[in-house]
Amino acid sequence: GDRRGVSSYRLMVGDEIHTLFTPLTFYKPRYNGLRLDIGGRRHSATLLLSRVSDPNGLSAAQVGTFTSGNGTNATHLLGGHANMALGELTRLGLTYVNVHNAHTQLDLNHGNPLNGTLTVLQNQPLRKLWVRLRDDSPADRSDGAVLLAYDIVLVDTSGQELRGSEIGFLPKIEGGIRRGGALVADGSEQILLEYDLQALDVAGVHSADLRSARVELDVANDYRVEVASNLQKDGRGSAANTVFLTELRAPGNVRDRSNTGVVEVDYGLPVANEIFGLDWDLPQWRGLSLKGEVAFNRRLRRYPNPALDRHHQVTRTAGAGYAHLAYQRDPWMVFVEALSIDDDYATRYWVTDP
Repeated sequence: GDRRGVSSYRLMVGDEIHTLFTPLTFYKPRYNGLRLDIGGRRHSATLLLSRVSDPNGLSAAQVGTFTSGNGTNATHLLGGHANMALGELTRLGLTYVNVHNAHTQLDLNHGNPLNGTLTVLQNQPLRKLWVRLRDDSPADRSDGAVLLAYDIVLVDTSGQELRGSEIGFLPKIEGGIRRGGALVADGSEQILLEYDLQALDVAGVHSADLRSARVELDVANDYRVEVASNLQKDGRGSAANTVFLTELRAPGNVRDRSNTGVVEVDYGLPVANEIFGLDWDLPQWRGLSLKGEVAFNRRLRRYPNPALDRHHQVTRTAGAGYAHLAYQRDPWMVFVEALSIDDDYATRYWVTDP
């Protein structure tokens, strides 16, 4: 680090670096990577760079083994926060955080690198696709997920659309209780739909020929929909466990099937997550103080197919925000707080084994 007058900078590369941008964007007390801080009288900024897939590099025993250390695949994190003074009292902050999968063998003009890409082990034809429905409020043990109907829509590389109900491609179903013409999962119960894509052979179309797969579910009540595939695991070999990621949740704890409707699950493996944030702070002005933040989250997934250069992309967005307002005039004080966070707003990212 160095300092000149009121300006200074500090560069750190290490492990367990306490780092906080804002409550809604980035907080990691044990951050690993590079951190650059720049400060002045009216401004300050922080830049972060990290390789979260191999935070401490390879050990001597790992060198030469087939891990992400081969340099082909990695998961990178980059982020920045700038804090600027507006007048004598008010400060405004801007935040950007991005984590994405990188493939070093792709050309630099292969799309926006911040949108992520499939790793070598991710980019394989799907063999199995699972959709799981559970009770989103299992503690009440009643009025959980209700499945009325289901179907799968497959699109091949030529653009041809195949609907499972029309070609006889149906899932294997486990769990659930048949009640009133529907499958129901209450409490700890679950309904599991398994699509065996490796057995697909319709009009010459196989799993390796697919560009996308979308599951349509007619659901009701208090449901949670989760998805997984044979490529969505927490490791390799027989010890690897399949990882289910939440796709959809019912708004509220509905009990009367008033939310019955068709929801779509467009499958893709996670490749990137990014957050844009704006925060402000007015600490004191004639007894008034105001502090708050709004943030926008974008999550990206891609459907795997090694024969394609451009993969089908699935994008989900969510928002969050809060505001604190306080006014003090002795002997009275008024404090008001408002907040709103979308259910699928996420500052986390599932790091796959590259």
